[in-house]
Amino acid sequence: MAIVKSIQTNNITNLDRYILDGDAHNKALTNARNLYVAAHNLRKDYGGHYNSMYIASQNYAVRKQANKVHKKTQGYHLIMSFSDHDFPLPKNDQELNRQAKQAFKLVNDWMKQEFPDDSQYLIGIQRDGKGEKLHAHVALNSVRLNGQVIDTNQLSINHKITLGRTVNKVREHIKSKGLAERTQDYMADNFKKVTGRSYQRVPFNRSDLIKSNEKQISLRGSKSWKDELKDELVELTSKSTSLDDFVANAKSVYGIDITKHRASVGVDENGKKKYREAFTYVFKDSTGQSHKTRDFRYTKKGAVRGLGTDYTPQSLQHIIELQNQQQKQVQSEKLDEINNILDSTPNVINNNTKEVDNNGEEQIQSKPREPELKPNVKRVKQVKIDKSSAEDVDTSEYDKHTVKLQQRNQQEADRRNAEISRKLQDDERKRKKHKRLQRSNNQEAQRHHQGRELLTGPDFASFNRTADDLEQSNKAKQHDDGYQR
Repeated sequence: MAIVKSIQTNNITNLDRYILDGDAHNKALTNARNLYVAAHNLRKDYGGHYNSMYIASQNYAVRKQANKVHKKTQGYHLIMSFSDHDFPLPKNDQELNRQAKQAFKLVNDWMKQEFPDDSQYLIGIQRDGKGEKLHAHVALNSVRLNGQVIDTNQLSINHKITLGRTVNKVREHIKSKGLAERTQDYMADNFKKVTGRSYQRVPFNRSDLIKSNEKQISLRGSKSWKDELKDELVELTSKSTSLDDFVANAKSVYGIDITKHRASVGVDENGKKKYREAFTYVFKDSTGQSHKTRDFRYTKKGAVRGLGTDYTPQSLQHIIELQNQQQKQVQSEKLDEINNILDSTPNVINNNTKEVDNNGEEQIQSKPREPELKPNVKRVKQVKIDKSSAEDVDTSEYDKHTVKLQQRNQQEADRRNAEISRKLQDDERKRKKHKRLQRSNNQEAQRHHQGRELLTGPDFASFNRTADDLEQSNKAKQHDDGYQR
């Protein structure tokens, strides 16, 4: 079974160095980094070897000739790995070298079938991995010799469904095989011809494909790292009394590093940039992986990035202040309720009275007690109530009221932030429109000024003076001729 992988690279020079330079990663079978190296439309150096820097310079020359030096994707890294069933562990070096030549034959013919003949690529056959499996690395230049770029559809691993026209010119969805499925077709047809062994095809099933981010989410219990960070920040707001306390608790309790910086929010009416205070969060998820994100920002297309507007310093400060106010209100309501209970409870009065006898000694005389009315509430000892005694009162109703108030305040904050965002976008559009109008007026004034210079320039003025002098001289000549006659 042959598995193929395609990775785009922004630095093909490093890719060439990774394939050619350095020692073997695993020296259990061989000390050589490459068992077999060859290239297509690339030359060796003067020593007859494939040099990584010389290969990279040839790739750069092709991109420069095509005026694509600044192309972001410089090349593609193709990896084809064979199983132990395809190429078993060799018994000696001769068998290892024979397997390397067979693998190169398969990979080279596969590259010629998949990509145009004027493509540039380097092939390195290796068996120095941890699993000791035979595999091939291919460095493919993104620009061909004729100046055209490599068709990225050819590098799509999975099959694609595109909207095209059939022979009858009817537009319909056309399914095309991906690179993985085409590789299996090629190996099934050619593997036995080259090696003499049968090929075991890889079953293709899209349901078995799992993206890396989906795998990480499943490891965290169906929750992304941003959701983890948001939950911890929400919990911190309930434990903090100020914004500085919030930042300190984030570091001490959850290990979240929060840094404050300025973020641009557009321009004002005069065209000057406006800024706001912003937070950047550095956070480690439950798997130990570190992440860094802003509170929020808008892209050029208007998409929102980061955690959201609820996690800016302004929103967090507003939430903390609301919670402090609500907590004080709840405590005062608890005290009022307890005092009302105490006020409605009758005091226990001692009906015994004291009298003084003739000897000056006090004697206690009991008076008949009046029948007492038992109150509906349990009698309690009347004491002075402070705020600390209000913690034992049931506050479920007040908690519900607090949650509703928080939700209402949060909705109001979201609406206010959205209104601010729309206003900033409108200001940006007005500023651009004003700039375009000003640029147009400047161009019109410049053209008008140039036209006036053509009419009043020094050449035109000298021409006018010459014509006037000529007319005066003609009049004088006519006068002299008449006088002579």
